[in-house]
Amino acid sequence: MPLFFYAAMSYLAGTYAGAVHTIPPWIPGVFSLCGIVAAFVYRDKEKVFSFAMILTVFFSAWLMFEADAVAFKSGSLVRYLENREYGGRVERIEGTVAGSTMTGDGRIYFTIRAREVVTDPEKPVKVAGRLSLRWYSEERPKVGETWLFEGRVTPFTQMRPGAARFYSMKGLSARLNLIRHGGQRKLVAAGKYRLDAFGDYLSGRFQNILTDKIESPYNQIIGKMILGTSQYMDGSIYEQFRRAGLVHILVVSGMNVWILFS
Repeated sequence: MPLFFYAAMSYLAGTYAGAVHTIPPWIPGVFSLCGIVAAFVYRDKEKVFSFAMILTVFFSAWLMFEADAVAFKSGSLVRYLENREYGGRVERIEGTVAGSTMTGDGRIYFTIRAREVVTDPEKPVKVAGRLSLRWYSEERPKVGETWLFEGRVTPFTQMRPGAARFYSMKGLSARLNLIRHGGQRKLVAAGKYRLDAFGDYLSGRFQNILTDKIESPYNQIIGKMILGTSQYMDGSIYEQFRRAGLVHILVVSGMNVWILFS
């Protein structure tokens, strides 16, 4: 088989190793450098060169995975949460609603794009990162709205290894546990003021129109097809699509949008 095949397999193995086994980035970096040197020294010996290249790809993939993890852990929201004076205190975080998910048991989880931590109204701390929170109140935030949330925040770096890996793979920096009767309140519709939330705002508006104007389960199916929304879909409907081999229809694609709008 060609060297490219082994290199590709080595790259996948290195990425998997980074996901399963966390080590300081300098370790795979040193091994990557050794592989490069060995490949250069033995470039005239085909078998040694190939073996050195495969090892270089493996450790380079591992190094890149670890470097991404380091960059994610050094985000401003995670840095703030790790360096605050009292780790278990209640925080007030201002953020934009980026998405929502309803699980099979009826629980609702929101993804929040954090903007700042309101420690002092005169001097809020600017942060960047995404949080996951479980919602209790009957009034539900809508995608694109800016809210002030109050609760205890745990960065993923202080979670158990399994939970930490889950949160980091989802691109979430922390988990926010709301105070059941706390001070969470709507501030503004972020789409009017923040360019980076404008897409979320439009998506949320269209999603609300689907929910209000189209009967269930058709609103769920259309939402999946043209928005890729992660909102809850009835399990029996999804199972029918799966058994028919048509689950691929429930994703965003140009063909789906063209069919629905034509």
